[in-house]
Amino acid sequence: MKSLIATVFVTVYYILNYTKSIPIIYKAITTKETDDYSLTSIAIAYIANVSWVIYIALTLQSVVVYIGTFVDWLLLTTVDLFILYYRFKHKDHSATCN
Repeated sequence: MKSLIATVFVTVYYILNYTKSIPIIYKAITTKETDDYSLTSIAIAYIANVSWVIYIALTLQSVVVYIGTFVDWLLLTTVDLFILYYRFKHKDHSATCN
């Protein structure tokens, strides 16, 4: 029973963690601007993910956790690449227009 409850909570965590990226990606694509997203937030998110990866590497986890962590890392990287791309593309475009 305890294992089932833990699986439910980890599943809820991963679903919410993945869906939180959707509005960020949507806004970046539709507005082509990401200036309101902090580069410090990107750095903190990567530090948090590296810490999580180290934790799960040092402890025995279920396959769900390993798969979820891999997908989480892919989503974080995708969101951050969108943010960085649009941020620097916008700055390059502004510099060439002036």
